[in-house]
Amino acid sequence: MAVQNATQYKVTKHAQQRLKERFAIYGNVLQPWIIQFLNTCNYVEKGKEDNTEVLAKDDVTMIVNTKNKTIITCWAEDHENVNMNSGVKVNPELQSFINDSLNKYLHNKLKVLKDNLMEPDKALRSAMKAFKSSPNEEHYSDLVFALNEIDEQIGKYRLQEQEAKNFG
Repeated sequence: MAVQNATQYKVTKHAQQRLKERFAIYGNVLQPWIIQFLNTCNYVEKGKEDNTEVLAKDDVTMIVNTKNKTIITCWAEDHENVNMNSGVKVNPELQSFINDSLNKYLHNKLKVLKDNLMEPDKALRSAMKAFKSSPNEEHYSDLVFALNEIDEQIGKYRLQEQEAKNFG
């Protein structure tokens, strides 16, 4: 059942906060997402307050006021979802927090990688220059050593990245 005049619905501050916390829906994505939800949701029941209805689609349940056309609040249908990697049921707010934290962790690890690549990058450039001007075993060894250093640093980051993805 699509809600009539979906584009006219406004989202309360409370509902905006819940959509952000529970489903990471905010900013420029918010209004198009609301319209899509209202156009494709199902009626569940009349709300407890006058002029309210409970609507649902997938794992999202929402209360709307049909008279003043506002989204009042929303939540995960059963207040739990399953973390796909661990199989453990996790509150959507907690899962959102975990995902944000993991993204921040990986962003910080990328900064560390950048810093850790500074010296190997200089060594690689120097070894490459020397090898180009005079290709010999010593310069070749320096070149291979520099490349291995870079590969080792990237490998460390990839392990951290995989661990974070497995955790989230």
